[in-house]
Amino acid sequence: MTADIGEAAGTVAPRRGWFGPRKFASVAAVATVVGLLMVLPKVLGTSWNPVGTVLSQVPLNGLVLLTALWFAGLWSYAWVLTAALPGLTHRQALMLNLTGSAVANVAPFGGAAGVGMNFAMARSWRFTKSNFATFTAVSNLWDWLGKLVVAGGVLAWLLVSGTLTSGPMVSAVRTAVAVLAVVLLALVSALTSDAVARSCGALTDVVVGLVMRAVRSPRRSALAESLPQLRVAAIQVIHARWLQMSVAVGGYLLLQALLLGTCLHLLGADVPVAAVAAGFAVERLLTLVPITPNGAGFAETACAGMLIGLGGEPVQVAAAVLLYRGFTFLLEIPVGGIGIAAWLVQQSRRRRATALVTAT
Repeated sequence: MTADIGEAAGTVAPRRGWFGPRKFASVAAVATVVGLLMVLPKVLGTSWNPVGTVLSQVPLNGLVLLTALWFAGLWSYAWVLTAALPGLTHRQALMLNLTGSAVANVAPFGGAAGVGMNFAMARSWRFTKSNFATFTAVSNLWDWLGKLVVAGGVLAWLLVSGTLTSGPMVSAVRTAVAVLAVVLLALVSALTSDAVARSCGALTDVVVGLVMRAVRSPRRSALAESLPQLRVAAIQVIHARWLQMSVAVGGYLLLQALLLGTCLHLLGADVPVAAVAAGFAVERLLTLVPITPNGAGFAETACAGMLIGLGGEPVQVAAAVLLYRGFTFLLEIPVGGIGIAAWLVQQSRRRRATALVTAT
């Protein structure tokens, strides 16, 4: 979906210095995450010492329960991936999910690198480029729709039920619901209309072009032409597998909400179910922020702020949110890294075996 500017125009990309714009963006993103997490307790009205003390009191059986909930969520989401890519096994789906997340979670705008990792794996399993392109579009679309629908529904319910009492919080939630409605309308329109899909692709091409020029990258986007074609292929998969994907993504989000609620309960921050739902909704929304990997820093702050605003104790809430994000964000990095290493070893053995057969 991208093309080299050098191939298109016969030019050579400018030489980059040792600390170019992309490296600067990476450093800035890491600094943002570290800065937000460092000031998180202070923003929430506490400090790191009591938060660390509470975290150290998590019982072993509690960690086992949290690990089981985390893995159950991954297993549920794997059904979305197997539906989006017919022929994909559950084991392969888990591998794609964890390895892609491991790569994406260590760099700003790391989603593209994660997709590249997944593409290499899918090709090694004999899936075609067009199959993978459709898979990527459908699985990401269902992930976004799941987060937007659940978050929008929860936040709208909070407004209607009168659960929110703080004026600034009410205003912020109203704005968020309005933005969510616009985004959902745009996604559905792009999915159901060829003209809208082409317009969205053209707009994305312009935005990507500006970003690529800013970071001096030779890559360019061509979504104005490819997005309508991809839309047709995606609709075919959605028509056949929408129910499986919807149930799976719903189960995945429910298990993640249960994971957050269990973290809060284990650390003594027993807040109402409505508060857990509200904290989870804003956390899932902020994971879509591309400035930092998986919205790191922003997601934790917003989630904890919402929970405290709805009656949670700052120390216990801060510790519980960090524990929750430790599972949904940090744990994916080493586990996914092990998966990448195992796949690379497997590929190396396959190449040696092929070379041996060829030689004989």
